[in-house]
Amino acid sequence: MEAEKKLRAAEYHLRRMSEEYERSTEIFTYELECFLVTIRSVLDVLLYDFAKKFQLGIDVNERLDYNTFRNRATKKNNIRASEFIEWWQKTKKELENSKVGFLLKKRDIAVHRGSVEPDIKKVKTSEKIVLPESIISIRKDEKGNVIEKYRSPPESPKTIEPTPPVKINMYFSDNREKNVIDVCKELYEMVAGKVAEAKVKFNDC
Repeated sequence: MEAEKKLRAAEYHLRRMSEEYERSTEIFTYELECFLVTIRSVLDVLLYDFAKKFQLGIDVNERLDYNTFRNRATKKNNIRASEFIEWWQKTKKELENSKVGFLLKKRDIAVHRGSVEPDIKKVKTSEKIVLPESIISIRKDEKGNVIEKYRSPPESPKTIEPTPPVKINMYFSDNREKNVIDVCKELYEMVAGKVAEAKVKFNDC
């Protein structure tokens, strides 16, 4: 099905997002926007897949939505097609109302308004203070003349561990519990699950 091809494309962009997460914010943003556009299109493409499967006579160049599909199914007295479109509509609403459903709306922003970027960026790093090997103490008189100089014995050499790399985490303000990658993965898994469900549920058609 064409919907499965879209899923594979979404999976590709998701993988690229993971690769660029801490390397390049710019490339990460490009892949994020591509992911949002692709994952959002899966259910729409699924509609065309089943319009063809049910032989509803809907051309790929024809605009297809819930009402068009339902009316054509009713006109052809195709009960299974009618059952499918009701399942599809229910599924679409479930995804939109889920905790990650806000991502589907961000697709519209990416397409019609501009860039979509994470709202929150958290940077974690660690600092290490290295003490000098020895300390020099200088004593002067009232005129500023050095009257005593003391150097403490050097400390034994210490092995200094390399500073760990900076850790970056990015979040959407709509969901602060999970970072951007995890939220996108959750949406992907939900959509992929629905496509698999459609194949099983309407396999007899």
